[in-house]
Amino acid sequence: EGEFGLIPIEIKRSEAVSARELRTITDFVNERKCEYGMVINAGSKPVRYNRNIIGIPLGAL
Repeated sequence: EGEFGLIPIEIKRSEAVSARELRTITDFVNERKCEYGMVINAGSKPVRYNRNIIGIPLGAL
């Protein structure tokens, strides 16, 4: 939690993340009314999974 509010971050080992795997962070974002959440993964490109969940490759950090 910081200047931008609460930003939940979930870390996944795989490159691809399924909708089922996003359920926990999606529920958290919706319940806490967060602007967005981040999923750090082993992918090679950033991904927008839905309106407020983005995927960031570990290598981009």
